[in-house]
Amino acid sequence: MIKTLLLFGLSAILFAGCNDSRDKQKFSGSWVRSDGGYTFEITVADDGETVAKYFNPSPIHVKAAVFKKEGDKNFLHIVFDDHNYRGSYYLLTHDKDRDILEGKYFQITAQEYFPVSFNRVSTSRK
Repeated sequence: MIKTLLLFGLSAILFAGCNDSRDKQKFSGSWVRSDGGYTFEITVADDGETVAKYFNPSPIHVKAAVFKKEGDKNFLHIVFDDHNYRGSYYLLTHDKDRDILEGKYFQITAQEYFPVSFNRVSTSRK
């Protein structure tokens, strides 16, 4: 399954579905960013449908959360649509050896990329 997602005037990005639900489930859970209190709650269903909630510490509106596979790498692309965040996004991979999410954050206001990592936590917000 291939979907095209066009966001914020960026060129089209092709997202390919992944047949291995174990890969998707590695992204699911509660995560805290290593440099502070930013947290995600992520759910990736077997069909690839992805739901992400982001807190700083108040909720930040997530416009899109998409699981994709390119070659042998799995990615999670999360785009924000909220005051001071509109157009900012994360592109994350899962490091299975360390069980962390790592990648980059594009901060729209600064027009800069920042390296980031998230550690899994055992509890989730309700």
